Amino acid sequence: MTIDVILPAYEGLDTIDKAIASVVMQKLDEGDRAKITIVNDCSPHSEAYDGITARWKEIADIELITREENGGAGAARQTGIDATEGDAIAFLDIDDVYGSPFALRALAREIERGRDIAMGLFIEETPFGIVEHGENYVWCHGKMYSRDFIAANGIRFNDTRYNEDVYFNAVCKALTDRISCIPQIVYIWQNNRASTVRRDDTGYKYGFGWYAFIDNM
Repeated sequence: MTIDVILPAYEGLDTIDKAIASVVMQKLDEGDRAKITIVNDCSPHSEAYDGITARWKEIADIELITREENGGAGAARQTGIDATEGDAIAFLDIDDVYGSPFALRALAREIERGRDIAMGLFIEETPFGIVEHGENYVWCHGKMYSRDFIAANGIRFNDTRYNEDVYFNAVCKALTDRISCIPQIVYIWQNNRASTVRRDDTGYKYGFGWYAFIDNM
């Protein structure tokens, strides 16, 4: 099985190496591999991403795709889906990391058992403390999707800039009950205002983000 790990990128130059390392350190079953695809969402730091990709190529299966126009996390993730062909798809923000060296293996085993979606627990690190999340259909954090399921149902990210994963996961959940939630922390989310594909933080100021949430629902 090939697992496409798609990283949307706009900022995050100080954290992307840690994110990539958390993929490289994954212990997969024999015959499985993880391919990293960084999608540069028209970042002002394009040259830096070129250098980062070149540096990791010696030890990682890694590719860089550069979009011509900034579209936000959803557009970047969709670009990554369209440009890859692996059996399973996972998303990792470049200021986040996988929660253990066995995260992808645990999720991939569920996909290989015929699940359309596999998810684990994930930790959210905030300025106010740590929050543990269980089964949820809000974020893409800690999830893996069967490509056959996504392709067969024509599921795509829409073109809204915020809360786009709400829409994506709601559609996924509506179209299948073959979903597994494993009792293992697989992902660590750095809930950071200086996020990966935002050019400002206005989208998540109190109140504004609800408009995008409702749009996506």
